[in-house]
Amino acid sequence: MNVLLVQSGGAADDRLQRDLQAAGCLVETTHDPARPTQNQHVVLVLMEEEWVRSVALVEAVRQALDQPLPILACGPLAEREKIQAVLDAGADDYLPYPCQTPELALRLQILARGANWPGLKWIGTQLDHRLVRTSAQDILAGLVGKASHDYNNLLAAIQGNAELALFSTALDPATKRCLDHIRTAAVKASGLTAQIQLFARARFITPVLAPTDMSALIENLKELLRVAVFRNCRLAYELDDGLPPVTGDAARWRQGAVALVINASEALSEGGGKVTIRTYSRDGQVVLEVEDSGPGIPEELRERIFDPFFSTKEASRGLGLAAVQAIVQAHGGDIQWESGESTIFRLAFPAVEAATAPERPVRSATIVVLDCVEESRRAAHRQLRQAGYVVFEAASSGEALEVIDQIGQVLDAVVVDPECADTRLMARLPRLRAGLRVIAWSAKTEAETRTQLGGVAHEYVAKSAGAAGLVAVFEQNFAA
Repeated sequence: MNVLLVQSGGAADDRLQRDLQAAGCLVETTHDPARPTQNQHVVLVLMEEEWVRSVALVEAVRQALDQPLPILACGPLAEREKIQAVLDAGADDYLPYPCQTPELALRLQILARGANWPGLKWIGTQLDHRLVRTSAQDILAGLVGKASHDYNNLLAAIQGNAELALFSTALDPATKRCLDHIRTAAVKASGLTAQIQLFARARFITPVLAPTDMSALIENLKELLRVAVFRNCRLAYELDDGLPPVTGDAARWRQGAVALVINASEALSEGGGKVTIRTYSRDGQVVLEVEDSGPGIPEELRERIFDPFFSTKEASRGLGLAAVQAIVQAHGGDIQWESGESTIFRLAFPAVEAATAPERPVRSATIVVLDCVEESRRAAHRQLRQAGYVVFEAASSGEALEVIDQIGQVLDAVVVDPECADTRLMARLPRLRAGLRVIAWSAKTEAETRTQLGGVAHEYVAKSAGAAGLVAVFEQNFAA
């Protein structure tokens, strides 16, 4: 398919061009809305934040077209009134972008087939409904992200105080058991909250490709899956502990695995049943298999199970098998299925040679991050938390001292922005406990930072390295 990509000066996006090429399109780009079309099948207009200018661009493209080509507008999520203005200006459809490449390809194919293609009106209605659902899901994801962050802070305080209380030598056995239960529950709840947050925000996260243990990934999803499936569903696991790693984006894999298990639980009869999740290796591939004990897929529906908008459930909570298929294919994998007395979906991914996979570090550290700038402080909290550490935040030296007073005996490290540190805090840190690490995190040079902190810092991380720089330092110091 030949696509003419029209961009305004403020909306140039190389990623969109790459996504179009990945979808099998031949792309020509221009900033001139009056550029003549040459053998193109579809015109795609990239919108920008300035909506009035973008609407004018669509209108100019429509007026300049020398043949009746369909126009697809791509841009950020917006109110229905704004999207209607784009359609009134001459666009035939609107697609929120970024989106998955298969969805972009599908929308282009629909437009290129023309308005007389059978089923186009039905698909247009489904796209309109999906736009509403997508907007609602993005709002929900934002709320989940904020609530999870605040909830994690509370859980970290519970865990830290329980660990501190356990240091007492005067505890009777019953009290110690209760504190152990509190600490264990806080750790599990914190992990579950982090998984929910990561799953909700997976659509906004830049893909990070890394060797992954598929069995460990599913193991870490157990709590999330337990609360995600219907109550009448029993989950069973058959996970191979000796799998070779697979390379891909763990956030997308979590998204696909959760969706597949939810879809399987929805397929069970009203009386309930069992969903079994298996991992194993076969012929140089790692296989994730999900089997449900439901009645099977009816013969007349089998050709449609990967249709983008197809579902047999009115209130389906799953991501959809079309999206699961897209995630699998994006990782160079294959999806197969069979249905009889039960239904089995198999996701197979190419394995990586064990020698090329890094060893999985074991982390154990409790950290206070002191930073006056909320954005960088929360970025550090998020990445350190995702790396497996217990993290507390402080926006001032006073707040940091309050936290230290509570958990000082179990504290392993303090990340300090020198712009927030006062002499009282810096005098306290060296006397707190043996082995405490002080990490300077600063926008200034290392020499300036160490001078400002009076030589207390053990490590220096430039803020230009981002929160990832902090994670790297902690992996060097605390990975067993």
